[in-house]
Amino acid sequence: MHQARLTPDAPPSEREIESAERAASCHARAILMFPGLLQTCRGRTQEGAVLAALSVAELGAGVTGAALHGIGTSAAGVPFLALGDLWTLSVMDAALENQRAQRLPYVPQESLTELVRAPFSGEVLSRPAVWAGIVGSLAAGSPSRRWWTGSRPGTSGSGR
Repeated sequence: MHQARLTPDAPPSEREIESAERAASCHARAILMFPGLLQTCRGRTQEGAVLAALSVAELGAGVTGAALHGIGTSAAGVPFLALGDLWTLSVMDAALENQRAQRLPYVPQESLTELVRAPFSGEVLSRPAVWAGIVGSLAAGSPSRRWWTGSRPGTSGSGR
């Protein structure tokens, strides 16, 4: 993990300098319409190729599901939802890179690849706040399931 800029007058990090160079190399906003193209344009070809390939696969699965089962079914909806998530990820990655290039405070310094790996990183998992959040989420989920379904965890949900 990398330390984010905490004050506006801190010296630029290596990642901020790299982001400024990449952001200056590609300005086209129209390529934000398809996930991965902006990353590829900015020289991050591996990340761009993965996003673009996943997007093509999700688009194909969504169109196929819609053609075979109808647009209102989960066969189409789930892949289109995943495609929307990939688009959001691509746009937010570009926005974070632009913010790093502008040297704004509190912007994460990690790359897209590092952010994807973070939930499985020993460095992240070793923090007590992470474990407290996991335990708190599990504890909050158990009573809410009972409230929504009228059943205890591990039962059928019939409320009887």
